Amino acid sequence: MRTRISAPIILLLAVSTGYIISFTQAIGVANVEVTSVYWGSNPLEPSAAHPGDVNVQLSVVLSNVGDDVARKVNATLFLEPPLSYAFYSEEDEYSAASLSKFAGDIAPGSRVLHSSLR
Repeated sequence: MRTRISAPIILLLAVSTGYIISFTQAIGVANVEVTSVYWGSNPLEPSAAHPGDVNVQLSVVLSNVGDDVARKVNATLFLEPPLSYAFYSEEDEYSAASLSKFAGDIAPGSRVLHSSLR
């Protein structure tokens, strides 16, 4: 008698589970990572940077390795010695401990190059 009752219950559970799974929709996730950092503008021929060098470009590549669009991406590079960033405004020199750049929206599988320091 137990065999007869358990078989319909197992069948009912299998059908119910399949019904629930068929209507479930996955939600995508954006995942932005730094995938490359190099001195200069050409990743195939990076520049050499040495202590005391000035105006050497630092390039940073951000990639969305997720499966959804990353919206309003803003990247911040925090600088610690020996790196520094100086800029001029109306002939006055200023320095910053960090540098932020807006990357905007990044589609899944896409990458964005940002030249941060120069």
